Amino acid sequence: MLSIVMLIRKLYPFYGLRKIWHEMQTEHNFKIGRDRLHGIMREHGLMLPRRYKVVQTTFPGTLPSSAQNKIKNLDINRKDQVWATDITFIRTYEGCIYLSVVMDLWSRFIVSYHVSYDLKAESSAQCLRKAIDTVKETEGIIHHSDKGVQYCSNLYLNQLTSAGMDVSFTGKGHCYDNARVERLFNTLKHEYGLANLLPNRKIAEGIIANIIRDYNYNRIHEALNYKKPGEVYNAL
Repeated sequence: MLSIVMLIRKLYPFYGLRKIWHEMQTEHNFKIGRDRLHGIMREHGLMLPRRYKVVQTTFPGTLPSSAQNKIKNLDINRKDQVWATDITFIRTYEGCIYLSVVMDLWSRFIVSYHVSYDLKAESSAQCLRKAIDTVKETEGIIHHSDKGVQYCSNLYLNQLTSAGMDVSFTGKGHCYDNARVERLFNTLKHEYGLANLLPNRKIAEGIIANIIRDYNYNRIHEALNYKKPGEVYNAL
């Protein structure tokens, strides 16, 4: 039994108890009670340490007068209904690089990502353009973000308008509206190792590409009933 746990951990070092328990049953056909598995993992020092908090890099911009939160209390029940975006930083010996993502909130699928060396609006806009290019129709998709200066820029807002997308911003007193993207960044950093200091920018970009691919198509997700984001997003 321990050999199966170690095999799963070798592939996904930061899988928690529930994910390991699920993988053992579905992928390895090994039946064991979750409480018993918990006891064995704790006995052998295999439980995970607590995770660190996500570091945020947001510089407030000037919101348009029409800005509002369009996903508060919204029932998100299909793909391409709501896209959320955010930026995080990754450290290398050559300096920081910045990872922008656009995520489909229903499936947690990373629709697009972009790596840049700055926090300019153009870098975020490139990530959005990549996402737009993946779908046939963007009319009516809700685009949700925080109030970062990139997303409030004329460049970015004009791109959203041209694509026929609905603009939504995190509302006052609703700081958790973009929590799913923040949890994604936490996963990428502390499960996949992007919190570590990487050798250089070029290597970091290659690592990020592999991680995004693995997250989309190989990593199971509890909120998706232990399915994979790509499996859910591409089901229809």
